[in-house]
Amino acid sequence: MKILYYTNTKYAWNVQGTTKSIAEEVQRRGHEVKIVSRNLIGNILKEIQITRPDCVWLASSDIRIEQFKGKMSVPVIGFGFSDPYIFSPERFKSYDIYVTNHEGTLKRYGHILPIHYNPTACDIKFHKNLKTEKEIDVSCIGTYNHPRFADKQMRPKTVNKLRSDGIIVHTYGDGWAPHGLPFNHKAVNGQGFLNVINRSKIGIDLQDPGSPLAHRMLEYGACGTPCITRDRPEIYNLFDKDEILTYTDYEDLKSKIKYYLSNENELSKFAKKLEKKCRENHNITNRIDSLMEFLASKL
Repeated sequence: MKILYYTNTKYAWNVQGTTKSIAEEVQRRGHEVKIVSRNLIGNILKEIQITRPDCVWLASSDIRIEQFKGKMSVPVIGFGFSDPYIFSPERFKSYDIYVTNHEGTLKRYGHILPIHYNPTACDIKFHKNLKTEKEIDVSCIGTYNHPRFADKQMRPKTVNKLRSDGIIVHTYGDGWAPHGLPFNHKAVNGQGFLNVINRSKIGIDLQDPGSPLAHRMLEYGACGTPCITRDRPEIYNLFDKDEILTYTDYEDLKSKIKYYLSNENELSKFAKKLEKKCRENHNITNRIDSLMEFLASKL
């Protein structure tokens, strides 16, 4: 199969982000994938004439091509990696098949067109347990102000409360470094990203209650580092309760971090279970197995 693959070729590619992992895994299976920057979407009709693909994949959350769709003779598969944050049913006019990261989107719109549930994943070719010393008690990797949270400053507010309660949290991402303190760091990429995860005893995945499942918990898990994430029903599509640490509110988050930092044998048990589950069930290979089977039944 020849695939014309439009995506953001900068975002998260240096930490093996989902769109890069998907493209590489599909290529490994013998398919031809031509990767094109989403910034060139206006030339899609000409690109189809040149490339002659079997299908077009719009592998970025808000690519819309309604104005071109009626002139296209190949099927279009649209991806939503940020549902329900970046979403409108109007986008379905651009696609023949939709792939969503969010279970609620599948349940709500599955009657409109074929939709495949494709939850987040790790990529064990990159996310590896380096067996390094755990010298960072707690780390949080992510932007300082999240533009899609109800409270955009939820992350710094939570981290600062944890620090006030005696928990040293090292933060990494856009916006942290200018706020001082020796444990606020700029964004980490590539090997630096991998090293931070491996050096951490616990990772924090700070999300809104309505946030989609983020890949951070799986990236930490594949590296043998437990990650605590907000308790949401969709979590248990991926994990049993003894495989993932979750929190319901700030007090729960604080108490669990303190408990597990003081009980490293129990923390190690979680780490081993989480690593095993991520590597065996939530690697990008698992997602592509399911996706390709679904597409074969629909195309």
